Amino acid sequence: MNGTTLSFALNGVGILSADDVRRCKRALLSSRRIGLTKMSVESSSKIPGWLPSFSAAAMAGGLFGYDIGSSSSVIRVLGDQGFDASQLSAVASMSLLGALVSSIAVNLLGNRFGRKSELQVAYGIYFAGTCLQFISSGFWSLVTGRFIYGLGIGAAMHASPLLISESVPRDKRGSLVALKEAFIVFGILMGYVSGYVLSPLGTESWRYMFAAALLLEVPGAIVAASSQESPRFLCLQASKGPEYEHLLREAEQNQYVLNGGDRDQATREIGDILQNIRDNQSQRGVGLLETPGAKPALISGVGLVLFQQVTGQPSVLYYANRIFDQAGLGFGAAVGVGVFKLVSTVGSAYSVERFGRKPLLIAGTSIMTACLAALSFIFSGIQPDAPFTSSQQVAIISAVILYVGGYQIGFGPISWLMLSELFPLQVRSKALALGTISNFGSNLLVAALFEPLRESIGSSSLFAIFAIISLSAILFESSYLSETKGKSLEEIEDMMRARDKPSSAI
Repeated sequence: MNGTTLSFALNGVGILSADDVRRCKRALLSSRRIGLTKMSVESSSKIPGWLPSFSAAAMAGGLFGYDIGSSSSVIRVLGDQGFDASQLSAVASMSLLGALVSSIAVNLLGNRFGRKSELQVAYGIYFAGTCLQFISSGFWSLVTGRFIYGLGIGAAMHASPLLISESVPRDKRGSLVALKEAFIVFGILMGYVSGYVLSPLGTESWRYMFAAALLLEVPGAIVAASSQESPRFLCLQASKGPEYEHLLREAEQNQYVLNGGDRDQATREIGDILQNIRDNQSQRGVGLLETPGAKPALISGVGLVLFQQVTGQPSVLYYANRIFDQAGLGFGAAVGVGVFKLVSTVGSAYSVERFGRKPLLIAGTSIMTACLAALSFIFSGIQPDAPFTSSQQVAIISAVILYVGGYQIGFGPISWLMLSELFPLQVRSKALALGTISNFGSNLLVAALFEPLRESIGSSSLFAIFAIISLSAILFESSYLSETKGKSLEEIEDMMRARDKPSSAI
């Protein structure tokens, strides 16, 4: 690419100042000279440049899933050792509380750390939490280890979608962010298997269930160290002033590796990112909601996360587990549901770039709504706490399995995907942290309120309420959300800014 073309790529339509253009041009051309040999070697590999970033982020999600899956077996073993109900509840929920706390922390930190750096910190926290859980000598050291592990969950669930969405090609972004959800489900399955295999080891088996997480933590940390930092994050930091211009060289080099070795394309993409940053800087407000495009993105993203949690998923799975235990099908049935969830999630990941985000969300939520209405009808004919008949078991399990499939087609993978796409780069980290806060906070709230509500209004009425909320989610998805399929992150920012104009209906 010659100097004139490079200037055009960086200057766009005159948004960047002349000084910015000269500084960026000098840094990027320097990166050609300094990094050419290294980049040529890297581009000769047949392995996609984005694969380490995706793999590290996906394995971090798998560790979240593993904690969910293994906890049921851990709780059962600890219960046999004399832990009372309140202690077991604390052990089960403390990792979720830790995730909520770390989500608040990353919201306050904003863009001070890169996506790769945050993911590496998450792996370090995972490791510390696992070790403390393994060596814990009593209740308080155990719940402390659970809390620390939860801190890693919150950081990982914040950094992972950011790193994937900002690193992979636009035509693969939807599928790969959705596949991260599949790794979470796979982790849940591995947690089930770990509990089943290690339970015969006796009273200390819970320690080994926790320690088995190291099988993902160690390779995940190694892969994270070899991954590329997000070029968009590097450009954002480089825009702070001339003293950061060395980050532009790293940004272009990383973009070169990530896009498969096209230097001209890497330069154009970095130019687009820099122009987008300049657009936002010229219109920047004083806070998150004043940032152009942030308000409709925030309503869309947080709305999705809240609907994801308050449409009854924990409640539906509660009844599934109750029926499995009553029928003596605990482990086999749980694994069967887990496999179905995994297949549904992979199907969604395969389809999301073909059909789009909104169609999958609406289809999945429609299935959930129908299943919740069916569960409300079924439970209207069952006395409270009465044992289920065989026909009732079949009907409830059928509705539960279809509900799970609908959730994994829509809310499960697509909510996190859209959270990672919608927000302007300057506030993307802070806004996604608000999404994770909403996710873990509403999860804790639903878990705390479910049993009191079930006892006060009955299962049938509770599922009817969930069905109404789910129907409201369909209306929200169809009328408010914007489709992002096939668009670059910069094009999505432009779309959100257009919606944020005073003449737009918010």
